Amino acid sequence: MYLIFLFFLSLPFRPQISDSLPHGSVIDTVIIKGPQHYSYALYIPSNYESNKAWPVIFGMDPVARGIKPVQVFKAFAEHYGYVVAGSNNSRNGPIEKALPAVNAMISDVAHRLHIDNKRIYLTGFSGGARLATYLAVKEHMITGVIACGAGFPSNLQPGPDLSFSYVSTVGNADMNYPEMIGLRQKLNAAQIPNHLIVFNGTHQWPDSASAQEAIRWLQLDAMRRRLLPADKNFVQRYYAQQIHKANLYEKTGKYTDAYRTLQQTKEDIDHFGFVDIKTLSAKIKALEKTKSFRRDYSKENKIKSIENDRIQRYLGAFRTILNIRFDRADELKSSGWWEDQIKEIHHWLDSSDPDYVLLGKRLDQFLKANAYEYHRIIENNWHDYHRLVWLDQVWVLISPKSARVHYLLARSFILDKQTDNGLAALKKAVELGYKNYQNLKTNPDFKSVRNTQVFKDVLKKLER
Repeated sequence: MYLIFLFFLSLPFRPQISDSLPHGSVIDTVIIKGPQHYSYALYIPSNYESNKAWPVIFGMDPVARGIKPVQVFKAFAEHYGYVVAGSNNSRNGPIEKALPAVNAMISDVAHRLHIDNKRIYLTGFSGGARLATYLAVKEHMITGVIACGAGFPSNLQPGPDLSFSYVSTVGNADMNYPEMIGLRQKLNAAQIPNHLIVFNGTHQWPDSASAQEAIRWLQLDAMRRRLLPADKNFVQRYYAQQIHKANLYEKTGKYTDAYRTLQQTKEDIDHFGFVDIKTLSAKIKALEKTKSFRRDYSKENKIKSIENDRIQRYLGAFRTILNIRFDRADELKSSGWWEDQIKEIHHWLDSSDPDYVLLGKRLDQFLKANAYEYHRIIENNWHDYHRLVWLDQVWVLISPKSARVHYLLARSFILDKQTDNGLAALKKAVELGYKNYQNLKTNPDFKSVRNTQVFKDVLKKLER
C-alpha cells in the first residue's frame, strides 16, 4: 500500500493546477478527487515557481489535524523554501488504515506541485511520528524524518540499512522523553545521521525555536548529502547558534544538556572541512572534567534509572489487568498499591528540584496515557466490561478530578450490571462537571438504569 505514491513521484512534472492555489498563506483544506473525500492542509512558499523542484514535508497528526504540522513549520518553510502538507484524515490507529490517506496526500501534492524527489521529508507527532518513521523505513525515497514526541514503531528498530536522516523533538516533560533520549543512542549505533532537540514542554508538537532548529538541521544534512551546495556562511551560523545554545544551558546549570548539545554540534559539522572543531573538542573535554558536569550527569542517570523502573512497574500492573483470569483476581495490584504509586508521583511534583518535578510530570502523563490506551484496547477489542471496571477504577485513582473518567467508570459498572456502583460513579461525574445531557438521555448503554430515580435525578440536574 505504501508504495502507491512512488508512481506519481517518479513522473516528470507537468504544471497543472498549482497556480490556482495561493502562495505564502496556509490553505486549510485541499480536496483530493476521489470517493474517499480525503483532504490536506498545505503551505506553498510565497516565491514558489514551477520551473524548479522544491523540497517537501508531509505531516501526520495523531487526531487528523492537518493544519498542525503546517502551522508548526510554515515560517521556516517560507524562509528555507519548503512545501508543507498535513493530512486531514491520517490519525492514530492501525497503520494500514492511515496509509491510504497519506498516499493520497503525497500523490496529490506531487500532481499539483514540482516536488524535489531527492528531498522528501516526513513529520508527525506521537502516533503520527511512528507512522512517519514506518513509511521512511519501508520507502527508500524518503530523505529524512522529523519525529515529534515518539520514535520508531515497536516492531521496528534502527538499522545500518536505513538511508534516511532523523530529527527527534521531545518536551522535557513528555512521557516519551526516555524513549527519545534512548533512541539517539540507537541511531548513533546504527550510524544513522540524527539530531535530538529537547524543549520545555510536554507531549506536543515542537515549539517555534525547536521547529526552526529542525529545519536548519535538514538544510545542513542536505549539504552533507550534497543535495545542496555547502554554504560556508550557513554552516558557520549554525555552529554559532548551537554553541550559544550550549552556553545558555551551562549558565543555567544544565551541564548534561550543554554537553549533549556540544557533542551533537561536533557530529553535525565534522563533515565540513572549512570549520575548525579543535576549539569545540577542547570545550567538550574541559566540560567532561568539571565537578558540575559529573554531578549533573550522575543525577540524570539516577533519575533515568528511577523512571525506567517505575515505567516497567506500571506497565506490569496494567498488563495484569489486561491478561488476568478473574479466578486469580487476587494477583491484581490493590487500590492501596496504586495510591502509593500516585502519592510518590505527587511527591516529585511538589519537589523543589525542577528535575524531579519533570520526572513527576512525565510519570503522571505516562499513567494517564496508558490508562486511556488500555481502556481503549479492552473496550474496542473485547467488550469485557468486568475487566473494564477494574481498569477504570484504577483510572479514577489516577485522574480523580476528571468528569470524563468517572463517566466511563459509571458506564463500565452499568454494562457489567453493577447498577448501584454505576449510578454512584455517574453522580460523581456530574458533580465534577459532566454535562452531556443528550448522551445520557439517548445512549442505549444506560437503558437498564434509565427508569431508576437516581438516573432521573441526574438528568433533571443536567436540564437546569
